[in-house]
Amino acid sequence: MRDFKKWKSYSNSSPAEGVRVAMDKLYKRGQKMALFVIGDDYTGVEFDSFLEEIEDIKARAGGAGQLRIHSMGFYNEMYTQYPERFVLLMQMLTFNHGGAFIYFGNPQPSTVVIARGQQRRSKD
Repeated sequence: MRDFKKWKSYSNSSPAEGVRVAMDKLYKRGQKMALFVIGDDYTGVEFDSFLEEIEDIKARAGGAGQLRIHSMGFYNEMYTQYPERFVLLMQMLTFNHGGAFIYFGNPQPSTVVIARGQQRRSKD
């Protein structure tokens, strides 16, 4: 409880750093691992280099088929700036790593392009 009193609530709204640290520190050769990402926003503009970096970490650990990444997204009308970016990043990340993605919704999705995929609406 003491630590919660000192906690600062600022966040740059990027799941990328957490995924990167979890994989780099926890994912080891031959180990089965599931990673769960929960969020509502991604303020970054870069998708492809992050997805490639995760592939590189996985390859260095030599864990073909041993990692699953799942995600759950929430539309937060008051504080979410770019929900479609989070949705599309998590769709690609979970698809690439045999996971599942569920999103609790944005009533008016917008279009975002990721070079690896094709243009999609975040509602898809």
